[in-house]
Amino acid sequence: MEFALVIVVLLVVGSFIYGLATYGDPGIQHANKLGDVRGKTLQEIVDVIGLPQSYSRTGAARLLVQWINRGTHAAMLFQFKGDGDSGDVDGNRSKYVCMGITHQFQRKRF
Repeated sequence: MEFALVIVVLLVVGSFIYGLATYGDPGIQHANKLGDVRGKTLQEIVDVIGLPQSYSRTGAARLLVQWINRGTHAAMLFQFKGDGDSGDVDGNRSKYVCMGITHQFQRKRF
């Protein structure tokens, strides 16, 4: 009986770990709903695929935004178009306009 319980626990834990390792973020999975991202604001994109994991400055008023999750990675370049502090990204998401996708990767599921 104890042996059967150990086997069941190992199967459940193994399935859970496999699922974590192979399933990408559901937000990024919905990125195809965005269509052409050029010209969309950071806020519009966040509303569809969720908050990014990384912001990186790439120059004056330019920002590389990355969504990095298990099996998926998307990177987009944004330009600040507006008045105010371009350093306050979260407060100015509607003023950052997407210039395009710089990198996109999604591991295929079997």
